[in-house]
Amino acid sequence: MSLYSIILILHIISGFLALGFGLVAISAPKGKKWHKNAGFIYTYSMIVVSMSSTMMYFIKGNRLLFLLLIGLFSLYQVINGLHYLKLVKQKNKLGTRTHIIRISSSICALMMLIFGILDLLQGPAFRASLLLSFGSIMLMMVLGDFRYDRQARLDKIKYNHGLRKHIVMMGGAYIATFTAFTVTNLHFLPGYIGWFLPTLIGSLIIFYNLRKVKVSKDASSSAKPLGDFLITAKTRK
Repeated sequence: MSLYSIILILHIISGFLALGFGLVAISAPKGKKWHKNAGFIYTYSMIVVSMSSTMMYFIKGNRLLFLLLIGLFSLYQVINGLHYLKLVKQKNKLGTRTHIIRISSSICALMMLIFGILDLLQGPAFRASLLLSFGSIMLMMVLGDFRYDRQARLDKIKYNHGLRKHIVMMGGAYIATFTAFTVTNLHFLPGYIGWFLPTLIGSLIIFYNLRKVKVSKDASSSAKPLGDFLITAKTRK
């Protein structure tokens, strides 16, 4: 069995684990045991998916560029989503980990844009459109991260805002992974459905969960379902 085949099997297994346990984490009551355990498996499965897609790209080359971009984009969102949860627990104390995530994410987004522009100068190409699309979206998200950090330093972050960022990031990673699954495997679906249906359904689910987390300067006025499981008694005693 070749190295590529071994990595592909690992990619497929971790992908199914991510899709399955991601769905459990989305459905389970937030902050409860099922959500935490499923979220743990989902996070590390996504990391394996991203790393394996990167390795397959370097073995097979440009025809797996889409897989590489999805992997990098999902990896950024998962790591960042997990980090926002840590920031909430640590009362938004920014540290070395925050700076490493921000700098590496910025470099990745800028590299996508630079290579996309270089490809575009050689003539319109699907590769260029992929690089420019993913790079632009990722750069906008990174700029939002820097804005959050600036507000945190100025102590202007509203209660539960970090939890909302966690939901958006983790949900976005799931949407990207599910989109990759539908586009590459469900060939009986029309192309536009494979691309847009996961985004539509996923966005509605993210919006539904965000409505449970009210943003307020006063912790006591925030909704309980997601806020209380992290802040709870320690900040209210």
